[in-house]
Amino acid sequence: MRLELHLSDDVQPAVREKIKSLMAELESNPSLIDELVVDDSSVQKLFTPERLAIAERGIREIGEGKYHTVDEVAAHFELKRKSRES
Repeated sequence: MRLELHLSDDVQPAVREKIKSLMAELESNPSLIDELVVDDSSVQKLFTPERLAIAERGIREIGEGKYHTVDEVAAHFELKRKSRES
């Protein structure tokens, strides 16, 4: 099993190392994934009605052919990153 996780550039190195260690452990022992417990309250906090509406809108727009290329998305976030740095 291969897991992949993309982290933003502003994730602290110590946190990045902890995540890297966890990902390595999960890759080497996939049965651990089945043992992860997610309670209903954390799921409800993650999937708020607003976030679900955003996801549904995105799915609909993709179906309508309204989407951006990877390069367009990268350029957008590069501009946001530069504006935060200045």
